[in-house]
Amino acid sequence: MKKLMIMMALCLLFSGCASKPKYELDFYYASTCPVCNNFKNKVIPMIEEKYGNQMTIQQYDIDEDGIVEQYAETCSQLKNYYYHDNSGEVPFIVLVNYFAQAGYNIGDEDLMLDMIQDAIDGKDLRSDEKYDDIEFYVYEDTK
Repeated sequence: MKKLMIMMALCLLFSGCASKPKYELDFYYASTCPVCNNFKNKVIPMIEEKYGNQMTIQQYDIDEDGIVEQYAETCSQLKNYYYHDNSGEVPFIVLVNYFAQAGYNIGDEDLMLDMIQDAIDGKDLRSDEKYDDIEFYVYEDTK
């Protein structure tokens, strides 16, 4: 028994046995944006509570060096992204390999959680009318 416990500890310490997050959410924001701050203070904690260690959340201040280029690189991977008047809008929420959303409406916290879960469940967000008023983009390999 003692030998088994030692082997499990070594496995967790030195190999890929430790559970890694399955999902990654990137959140681009501006520190002076009240909508961004609402998302950061309300939605991020809801996501953390729901997904725990299954999701990593990275937050990027759009005003920091190099972040605009990273934002642009993300946009280049999106199937239906096109340049328009709202390009570069924050908050920009990215469920990596699933979808990206430009903008966010205060009060849509539950809708945002539904959208994340529906994307993870493999639902086609483009065919669900509850997302018709949301500007979002999908990745190239998304069905």
